[in-house]
Amino acid sequence: MKTLLTSIAAGSLLAALAAAQPHYTITDLGTLGGPGTNSNPLGINAFGWAAGSSNPAPNGPNHAFLWFGGGRLLDLGTGSGIHALLAARGGGSAVGADINARALRLASIGQQLSDVDAVQWREGSWYEPVAGERFERIICVAPYVVSPDNEFTFRDGDRSGADPLRAVAAGATAHLAAGGCAQLMCCWGHGAEEDWRRAPMSWLAPRGADVLLVRIEEADPVRYALAWNRPPMRTLAPAAHDRVMARWLSYYAREGYDRISFGALYVRRRTRGGRAGISRTALDAREGVGGERGGEQAGRALANLELLARARDDEALLALTPAIPEGQRVEQRLQRDGQRYRLRWARIAQADGLQVGVDVSARVLEVVYRLDGRRTLAQALLDAGVSGRERTEETLHAVRELLRAGLLDARAADR
Repeated sequence: MKTLLTSIAAGSLLAALAAAQPHYTITDLGTLGGPGTNSNPLGINAFGWAAGSSNPAPNGPNHAFLWFGGGRLLDLGTGSGIHALLAARGGGSAVGADINARALRLASIGQQLSDVDAVQWREGSWYEPVAGERFERIICVAPYVVSPDNEFTFRDGDRSGADPLRAVAAGATAHLAAGGCAQLMCCWGHGAEEDWRRAPMSWLAPRGADVLLVRIEEADPVRYALAWNRPPMRTLAPAAHDRVMARWLSYYAREGYDRISFGALYVRRRTRGGRAGISRTALDAREGVGGERGGEQAGRALANLELLARARDDEALLALTPAIPEGQRVEQRLQRDGQRYRLRWARIAQADGLQVGVDVSARVLEVVYRLDGRRTLAQALLDAGVSGRERTEETLHAVRELLRAGLLDARAADR
């Protein structure tokens, strides 16, 4: 087999081990800019590993950010096919779609080497090959680089001039089954003083769906342009490099981009088809590296959004029975006051999850401690001795923030 693999023209084999079984993906060697590299599928990064491995790549910046739990998966812009192969190996089925015929040929070879059956490869632009079909999960690493160029398929799209991120986001809900989730990796530019959430949130106006935007990193334009135009991404002669950098930085200046943000946009189709109430939230997770519970946390946040959309007033919220998820972490700051220490500040986060947290008072913390999935929120307030309008409003506001961040699990109400 080694002889067979090393004989594949213009390609290199990456053997990715997951769940004690090998996954073989065929990708290309070298950097961008060489002859014929426009259609070459590139290698797997940490974001790709995140798609479904129970043992994600260690120390990857987003190594468990994407998630799925079986069912039928659509891998848009499949490239090497890693997401589709992981889904099929995990017991589900998958469709890998790509406009790049060469990528699909190499993905098919990887499928045969991996001895995986439940994957179909389809050629076409975005949702065209799956018109009328629905999936439990959609994963897409679209051409997401913020640049003025239209040179490389994986980075810049199909030369049509259309924004692929907008197209994929706008079409997601129509291709999701009830309770299904689409996950779109994205970058976007914005001004230093501009609301960083505005552009991605404007890409879609979902009906019967909820949206979660998670920002993972932020870069200045110079650093961002350098990362995409120097080794190992591509090798340019000094004069050519200077011209490319000048073109990219002029583009950012014209568009008013002082910052480039990177993250993921999640779209979840509601299980009950409701259209009213809260439908969007955004989390800024730039504090550090996310962990392997990040996907679980994102899933809770999205499911909670549907429940919050139905619990539109305080009375409905008080009737929910939230639970503390496994791995919740509480950081506390105490201050010496007379003969004792008093709690002045607490922050609730998810251990090994998304790097976001919610600051709460000692009063709110006492309520959270009592949430066990059986006790209603109203009962938890009563047991914690929280009374009065001001104290109750403070607690309800904090609980809503914890639910939106996936730091509480309200799904017990639907079980």
